[in-house]
Amino acid sequence: MSEVQSSIINDLIAAMIIRLREQMDLPLTQAMSVVYGSETVKHLSDISTGLYENGSLFLYELLHEELRTGRFPSVDD
Repeated sequence: MSEVQSSIINDLIAAMIIRLREQMDLPLTQAMSVVYGSETVKHLSDISTGLYENGSLFLYELLHEELRTGRFPSVDD
């Protein structure tokens, strides 16, 4: 993973944490725990998935769906 890809992924994760915190009124540490423990972040961190090329709102929707259903949603190319 390049430094640029790593930076993009970190920014996207931070955006998901902030949005989750705002949407669900969670303390920062709890929002961080939820996001970092998710399959969404696992897939995002795997650059072969290309998820880091998507916007933060799209990724938050994936996270939200994962939290709602208990599983990472399938993503069609």
